[in-house]
Amino acid sequence: MYALLSTESENMINKLFNNIQMADESTSDWITFYHQNWVITSLNKYMSKIDDEVWIASPDNTNVAKAAHALSNHCRKSLKLVTAIIHKLLSNP
Repeated sequence: MYALLSTESENMINKLFNNIQMADESTSDWITFYHQNWVITSLNKYMSKIDDEVWIASPDNTNVAKAAHALSNHCRKSLKLVTAIIHKLLSNP
């Protein structure tokens, strides 16, 4: 997985996915998910259009996203982040 984060070209990422699939056919669902454009661009700096300075300044973990997801699904499922925050604020005066 670390190689997916640090690979420096789209060609190398495609080769990495091919190598993973050849090593274990049961990884096809995993590859299908991580090969989606929106997923890979959020994980790999070289695939993203985010400015290098912004990318470097961002935390290298998903704690913020996990916390937001947990909050939005605390009482209800599949809420937009703002809706979940407002719901949480209103339910805890």
